[in-house]
Amino acid sequence: MAELPDNPDELEIVIYPHPALRETAEPVEDPTDPRVRPLVERMRKLMMDGNGVGLAATQVNVKARLFLANPTREPGDEVVMINPEVVESEGWQQTEEGCLSIPEVTCRLRRRQRVKVRYQDLDGQSRELDATDFLACIIQHESDHLVGRLIIDRVGVAGRMNIREQLSRLESRFESSRQTAGR
Repeated sequence: MAELPDNPDELEIVIYPHPALRETAEPVEDPTDPRVRPLVERMRKLMMDGNGVGLAATQVNVKARLFLANPTREPGDEVVMINPEVVESEGWQQTEEGCLSIPEVTCRLRRRQRVKVRYQDLDGQSRELDATDFLACIIQHESDHLVGRLIIDRVGVAGRMNIREQLSRLESRFESSRQTAGR
């Protein structure tokens, strides 16, 4: 089961190639655990500050099967999905996706146009949502994060060539910050 932080106020979005982005999230045993809401509030703030439309717990270095999705970017419009599972999908759409954990990188991807997802809400209630278009894309993107998959893993060879310089810069920055922290 997922380890939830006691004090999420210090959490920040981790940046590629941080190892947490490759972790597989663990189920949240009790969505009503008093540590869940503060975690969600911190994630909401980070997502909004970053002008994002979704954020998975793994992106803040928490291995919990939990994410937020907010296609409107309007405060209060987010959907919190705990222990989500995509149970149906159909159709295809082309997307242009970025990621708060991979700044300055966008990828053209092929995603399902419609998904049905089962999840629990903050009250522990089981829910089902039929999502299409942009919301379906966000759900798939954040679900990928919960299994350690990134948008850069979904691009073809040509797409990978187009972003290699940006990824190389992010990798260099990450290594420099680790060396500085180790001193």
